[in-house]
Amino acid sequence: MKQQKSEVILLKNDVKYLRRSKAFDMTQEELAQIIGVTKATISAIENGANTSAENMLKISRVFSKDPREIFFVEDVVSETTNELEIGMGGLHGTSN
Repeated sequence: MKQQKSEVILLKNDVKYLRRSKAFDMTQEELAQIIGVTKATISAIENGANTSAENMLKISRVFSKDPREIFFVEDVVSETTNELEIGMGGLHGTSN
């Protein structure tokens, strides 16, 4: 039996955008202190490193958002967008 290669799925996120927004305007250090991690951890998360579900939940609470609004897989977003476009008559809205 062949072993399948396990794919590493990297989560994209809007942590940096939210953290720097007018509504929150906080540094990586401030966010790190609030959720109990290091500044390096926040930097890594913002740069696409995977993190624990616990950290995702803590970050989502800070920004008062559902974790799915902050953390996402780019391929899923692309596939969903493509499915919606196909269902609506393609990219340019053409239909028969």
